[in-house]
Amino acid sequence: MFAFLKPAPPAKVKVPEKKIPATYRSYRIRVFFSIYLGYAGYYIIRSNFSVASPYLKRNYGFTTADIGLITLCLAVSYGISKFVMGMLSDKSNPRYYIATGLVLSALLNLIFGATASKGVMMVLMVLLGIFQGMGAPAAHKSLSNWWAEKERGSFVSMWNTSHNLGSGTVAPIVGVALAAFGPHMWKSIFFVPSIISLIMALLVVLLGADTPESVGLPPIQEYKAEEYKDENIDAAKLQTHSDLSIVQIFLRYVASNPYIRVLALSNAFVYILRYGVLNWIPIYLNEAKGFSLAQARSSFALFEYAAIPGTILIGWMSDHFFHGKRAGM
Repeated sequence: MFAFLKPAPPAKVKVPEKKIPATYRSYRIRVFFSIYLGYAGYYIIRSNFSVASPYLKRNYGFTTADIGLITLCLAVSYGISKFVMGMLSDKSNPRYYIATGLVLSALLNLIFGATASKGVMMVLMVLLGIFQGMGAPAAHKSLSNWWAEKERGSFVSMWNTSHNLGSGTVAPIVGVALAAFGPHMWKSIFFVPSIISLIMALLVVLLGADTPESVGLPPIQEYKAEEYKDENIDAAKLQTHSDLSIVQIFLRYVASNPYIRVLALSNAFVYILRYGVLNWIPIYLNEAKGFSLAQARSSFALFEYAAIPGTILIGWMSDHFFHGKRAGM
C-alpha cells in the first residue's frame, strides 16, 4: 500500500483532559461531514450513467442490451472490489483512502464523456467499480473509530443517507448543466458531476481525520467507557489497528461467521431490487411511460430522497428499541 494511505500514527502530544470533550465533539462533526460529503460524491459519479443512458441510446444508438451489459460490468467489479478494498481499508487511513477512490472515480467519469465506444465504456465501468469499492468500507471504519457501538445505529443511518443525497442530486445537477450548456452538450452529464466530486475529495482531506489517537484523543472505548461497561472490554488493551493480517482477519472474523454470510445474502437480494430501479427507471419511464427526460430525472431523484427519512428512523430505532442488536430490525 502507498505510504500516504497507511494509518496515521498516534499523536505524540495528547489533548489536555479538560479539552477532550470539546475536541472530540469538534472532530466528530468534521469526520462525519468528511465521510458524508465524500460518499455522496461517490454516488454523484456512479448514478449519472443511469441518467445518461437515454442520451446514449438516442445519440450513440446504444441498445437496451448494451446499457445492461455496461452496467453489469459495474455491478460485478463493484461487488468484488467492495470485498477486496474493504479488507485493504482495515489497514488504511480513511481520510486519504476515501479521497483517493473518489478522485480516481471522477477522472474515469471524465473519460466516459469523451468516448462513444461500448467496449471502452465497459472497461471504464470495470475500473470505476474497483475504485468505487474504496468508499463505503473506509467510511464504516471511520464510524467505528469515532462512535460507540450503542450510538452507531443513528450515526450510520444518517451517514447512509449520503448515497441517497448524492444519487438524488444527480438529477438537479444534470438539469442545471443542460440548461447552462444546452441539450447539445449532454455530455456535461459526465463532466459536471466529475468536477463536483473532485471538490468533495478535497473537502474529505481537509475535514477528515484517521483515528482519535492520531489527533491526541483517547480511543472511543475509553471516551465512551460507560457504553462498554457490560462488554468486559479492557479499553487499555484495545488497539485501533489490529496486528492481524488481512487474511487472518478474514478467516477469523468474516468467513467463519454465519451471521455475516446471512447478512451478505440478504443484502444481495435488497440490491437486486434497488439496482433494478436505479439502473432502469430513466429508460423505463421515458420509453414505456412516455415521461420526458426531465420528468424521468425528477422521478429518479424522488426515489432517492424518499429513502432518507426512513433510513434515519430505522437507525435511530435500532439504537433505542433494539439496543444495538440491529439484525432484528
